[in-house]
Amino acid sequence: MDPVIEKEIEKLAAAVPEISEEIDLASEEDATHEDIERAKGLAADFLSKYDGLLRRLGSEDKLEVQRTVGLKVERLKGKLTQLREAPE
Repeated sequence: MDPVIEKEIEKLAAAVPEISEEIDLASEEDATHEDIERAKGLAADFLSKYDGLLRRLGSEDKLEVQRTVGLKVERLKGKLTQLREAPE
């Protein structure tokens, strides 16, 4: 696999815990509109980068990426769907 792609995968994998934490904080009862919107924005940016990476890869490399961070990404998506709507 291309070293540039490997670095990109490492960066994405390293971002998952931070984004997960932001979603957890935004899920708390006292979360503000800004907290929720920030978590959604970080997650959307991350998912866009992840999907973009997958689109650029061949099938073998794509499977490797999905094995490496795919489960973490799916958990992140699950948390995101449980995030309540931001209060006005």
